[in-house]
Amino acid sequence: MTTSPNLGIAHVASNQNQKEVTINDAVDALDNAENAVLGITLSDADYTLSATEANRNGLLVFTGTLTAARTVTLPGNARRIAVRNATAGGFALNFTYAGGTRVSVANGRNALLHGDGTNIYKLSEV
Repeated sequence: MTTSPNLGIAHVASNQNQKEVTINDAVDALDNAENAVLGITLSDADYTLSATEANRNGLLVFTGTLTAARTVTLPGNARRIAVRNATAGGFALNFTYAGGTRVSVANGRNALLHGDGTNIYKLSEV
């Protein structure tokens, strides 16, 4: 089965029975990718997002107590996502792709990020 290039949402096959199931799942996946909120508690270590975490949620809220700035690595696909650094300890979170550029989100701040699968850009921070 083929999927969309960035969010990995299943395409409908021409010979598929019950096409409505795939279409409904795709609509739900798109809705969640824009609107769902996922809380992630960091254990004072760098963190690698799974494809499901990154692609099926519109806002990622990071909590936990940090003793240093930590790096959050995104899966290598294009994506625009909002993040909130709600960690304790006063340290930034650095968002990156493996081997690409990185952006920093200060403690207590929210940011809109956009990545192309290699480099990540901060579009805004509040």
